[in-house]
Amino acid sequence: MDALDYLSHCAARLDPHLAAQAPADGAPQVLYEAMRHLLVPGGKRLRPGFAFAACEAAGAPPERALPAALAVELLHTYSLIHDDLPCMDNSPTRRGAPSVHARFGEAVALLAGDALQALAFEALIRAANESGAATAVGAAHAAGAAGLVGAVGAANAAGLAGAAGADSQGEAQRAAVLGALHDLATAAGPRNLVGGQCDDLAFAGIIGDAPAVAFGAAASSAPAGEPGASAAEAAAVESVHLRKSAALIAAALTAGARLGGAGPELVARLRGFGEQVGVAFQIVDDLLDHAQENPEPCSLARVLGAPAARKRAESLLEAALKRIADLGPEADALRALARYALQRER
Repeated sequence: MDALDYLSHCAARLDPHLAAQAPADGAPQVLYEAMRHLLVPGGKRLRPGFAFAACEAAGAPPERALPAALAVELLHTYSLIHDDLPCMDNSPTRRGAPSVHARFGEAVALLAGDALQALAFEALIRAANESGAATAVGAAHAAGAAGLVGAVGAANAAGLAGAAGADSQGEAQRAAVLGALHDLATAAGPRNLVGGQCDDLAFAGIIGDAPAVAFGAAASSAPAGEPGASAAEAAAVESVHLRKSAALIAAALTAGARLGGAGPELVARLRGFGEQVGVAFQIVDDLLDHAQENPEPCSLARVLGAPAARKRAESLLEAALKRIADLGPEADALRALARYALQRER
């Protein structure tokens, strides 16, 4: 399976719905335009791709993961807008175009990110409400159809059974949505994305003292220049990568799998898969950035050198693929996306 072809199909499935998420009415025009600036046409749609692929791995059609795919792309876009801000990475461009703050100003960019974060959870909550409405309609249809057959008593009993079955299905769908909400909220919160960004800023010297804040106690026991110091610093870099980047990829997988009806064992397995692939993905970013004039401070390529960083990414990918080795062809998209995350050139 070709990963880029798969992502193209995912984008075709996602983008019409994604464009409708940013409200054209009821919001100031400048806010609406700023929200859409990175959202449409957007990037690779890798995280939504993982959500769709995880849903397929759970044995369901990928369309069932659409609410999770929408939510994770909205969250990802919010994080990019805030990451580019002058108080963060201070990046004037994103995807070859002016970043949101460069185009609309810092205040509007901040608000656009806030709005997209809120919309992410609205998209999932709407899915829960719609599944409840669909269940009610299904129950009414089941009861009505049963009422046309046999004696009145038998019809009523069958109708009640149909309604109960539909209600049970609706409860399972709502539980899956609540699980997906929890996954994404946790990934976007202080223990993961936001906390990882905080420590990333510490690496860059923007807040606090980098060795004390980002490397923790392990760094203090290993003087700079000694092997232990490199190991401690590498572990600190991976910790940032795990929280700032990999957690959202893992949440895309678990949320998509939940909406596809996955049980706890598969959800847990895909979480581990996503964390390993996500860290490998960020190490590749480190490698691509390392060749540039001003590489990022929080970079495994900077700490270990490019060959060792590449070897670490390959090891993580191998471990991730082993987690899903016993899944059948329904997991082929997951495998293709994981390999693409490591082999991409941008």
